Amino acid sequence: MVERIWQLSEPDSSIVSELTQSLQLPNIVAELLANRGIDSVEQAQVFLDPRLHNLDDPSSMADMAVAVDLILSTLEQGKRVTIYGDYDVDGMTSASVLTRFLRLCGFDPHCFLPDRFNDGYGLNPDRLRELIAEGTQLFISVDCGVSAVKEIALARELGADFVVVDHHQLPQGALPTANAILNPHRPDCKFPFKDLCAAGLSFYLALALRAELRSRGHFADLPEPDLREVLDIVAIGTIADVVPLHGLNRVIVNAGLPRVAHSKHPGIRALTALAASNRPITASTVAFQIGPRLNAAGRLSHPFRGFELLTTNDPETAQTIANEIEDANIKRRDIQKQIEEEALAMASESEEIQPAYVLWHPEWHVGVTGVVAARIVERFHRPCAMVAIVNGMGKGSIRSITGFDAVEGLRRCSHLLEQFGGHPYAAGLSILPENLPEFRKVFAAAALDLTPTDRLNPRLRVDAQINLGELDSRLIDDLSRLEPFGAGNPEPCLSATNVTVANARRVGQDGAHLKLGLEQSGRKFDAIAFGRGEQMPSKGSLIDIAFRPEYNHFRGRVSVQLRIKDFKPSPA
Repeated sequence: MVERIWQLSEPDSSIVSELTQSLQLPNIVAELLANRGIDSVEQAQVFLDPRLHNLDDPSSMADMAVAVDLILSTLEQGKRVTIYGDYDVDGMTSASVLTRFLRLCGFDPHCFLPDRFNDGYGLNPDRLRELIAEGTQLFISVDCGVSAVKEIALARELGADFVVVDHHQLPQGALPTANAILNPHRPDCKFPFKDLCAAGLSFYLALALRAELRSRGHFADLPEPDLREVLDIVAIGTIADVVPLHGLNRVIVNAGLPRVAHSKHPGIRALTALAASNRPITASTVAFQIGPRLNAAGRLSHPFRGFELLTTNDPETAQTIANEIEDANIKRRDIQKQIEEEALAMASESEEIQPAYVLWHPEWHVGVTGVVAARIVERFHRPCAMVAIVNGMGKGSIRSITGFDAVEGLRRCSHLLEQFGGHPYAAGLSILPENLPEFRKVFAAAALDLTPTDRLNPRLRVDAQINLGELDSRLIDDLSRLEPFGAGNPEPCLSATNVTVANARRVGQDGAHLKLGLEQSGRKFDAIAFGRGEQMPSKGSLIDIAFRPEYNHFRGRVSVQLRIKDFKPSPA
């Protein structure tokens, strides 16, 4: 594992003082706010109290009025509307939000989610033809479509209309010839917040549809849907898609997480009972427990089961599907473990760390390549492309590091690729197997050229340094005021130096983790260091630790625990 450089934040003392005095905040909370770029009392108030009344106006989004009019006119004429989603959690949740809403409005939309193995990512021309032959006259693509120039042109030629709801980066060149494209990244889009995921965009589309239906008197004889009731689904999609948790995303997740814990949807209740029994539902719970289980449906079987779980109103059906998804997740872990071991062995063949890693194998399962790529990035701090060979075609997932835009890197390799797209930190590609050796060279050269040298060593931002003698439950409660944590609002990271190791032992499967007893200033704390089982410190040694203090809930008992993010021997 590449050694991380610790960077102790130095917030502007005048900002910290103003926040502390004006809002009566504990000093450490004010410091963390300043560390996150919040430099005014007004910004801090919105951040600490994200409310639904802070939502932006849906009508300011480019093409929203066109999309609403087309969708409603098509539905009101009794024509078939198909929501075309994606196989990841954002795709499932986006389709579920629109389906639930439209059903409550008395409509009956169809839904199609692609099979990862047979259909691939994005709009599949063969599936579009089939769906049009079956009667689809309007497609609403969610979490895909903004780059599908040829596919949407085909659908339009065959007589279907198209609304794209997609948050991905815009393609170079012309946009697809869809009737409407909802994407905040459009240069002509005045919608102020640019970081919504597809589930968030779908929620906004539902808001606009509801407003128009209300103005038409549609709810005179029909209960008006309360869209707060789908915020649990939107929050899951937002967290799972790792979009920045600031602005509207923070509002959505803050409102949605309590609804995940007390959901009215049988599928979410069944899933949380399996994934987070007797534990508080936090953004971390969704990211590491609920999200991966939903993703397992799309990785190993079919994402439609995840969609059915999120849209069913029958508790028995929900429990059956949740059990299936739990089984798929267990299988996913086993497959992932094997492939991860093989990929790490390949990446370790060279003694020197490479500019980027391109790894492939004909027997790898395409459903876990993205997860394993993230593990390689974690180990070597370099971009990684993991490629599985499916029906004679390489299907790859890329995970990247700060400073290297994966999509820009792929553009430099476009002559070798059949298809690519995604985000700066996560992208996908299709490639002919015979092009893989050359792709490895060109992608590595792109990484070497585009990655600033000061980004080649991972950095760990430390918010504040404390003595463990200062640590108590009040500090943990103060830090929790900054929740929900995630991309764009990282968990608090504190550091302490010259901490004594009272005891240490390996725990977890194959001893992958460390359980530590730590002492300082007469105080003793339990600590857990995930994935650090091979770095056991000796009893009595002094170490510096970077950590998050948290409550540990175990068998009905609550205690203070340190979750170690990094540790190293204290300087002599």
